[in-house]
Amino acid sequence: MKKILLIVSITFLIKQISAQSIQILDASNNNVTNGSYTEYNVDPNITFPSDSPVEPRFYVVNTTGNAIDVYVKKVYLNVPSETLNQFCWAGGCWTPSTFVSPGSQQIAAYDTTSNSESLKPQFFSRASSSSPAFSGTCSIRYVAYLANNPNDSAYVDVNFTTLMSIDNVKENNKISAFYPNPAKDVIYFNYQIENTDQAMISIFDLTGSKVKDLKFNSTNGTLKADISSLKSGVYFFTLYVRNKAILTRKIIVAK
Repeated sequence: MKKILLIVSITFLIKQISAQSIQILDASNNNVTNGSYTEYNVDPNITFPSDSPVEPRFYVVNTTGNAIDVYVKKVYLNVPSETLNQFCWAGGCWTPSTFVSPGSQQIAAYDTTSNSESLKPQFFSRASSSSPAFSGTCSIRYVAYLANNPNDSAYVDVNFTTLMSIDNVKENNKISAFYPNPAKDVIYFNYQIENTDQAMISIFDLTGSKVKDLKFNSTNGTLKADISSLKSGVYFFTLYVRNKAILTRKIIVAK
């Protein structure tokens, strides 16, 4: 009997510890607790600080019978360097370098934050006027948690996806035909890219194995590539921009 009571007590305690006091709803009152939300077709040229940010709204719900104090923190999942973000919570909109809200928001028992009190992520697709137009998806996790028990929390992963299509990326990132072709030890090609940190060329053999990567030192010009280590055969040179394959060209190496 004592063992049964002990098991029941432990089970009740575990349920109490693991109970989630917080839920998160989107602006349409869909429950997105521990899920994701995507803002599609974001303008790739929203510039900090001159433009108004993309600002989805989330309501934080207190599911308990007691008032709770809630902090919010952001966690980067995939945040490209050319973008910038910040969030509003607990009476303020915090700077991009703020990852944890300086203050907590009190939510009454069984209550939901109002429009003015809601969690508002703010996204800029360009961190400054000198940043390139952003193409792709930025993903940030926002975690709401109790001030007196950080393990009692809920999150929503917010994705911001830009307007720019693969055709736009191809238009802004180009490479010419390679020459000479066939080649022996060196090849040349002209190029135009948006960002040297986000573009590269990978060389693959006929089996699909990558044998070499080529980096860019500037956004346009002529690149001289050393292929002396490649054996005779057919190779494919693929241009990647932001980890997306943009185009592929075939080269014959003849020693």
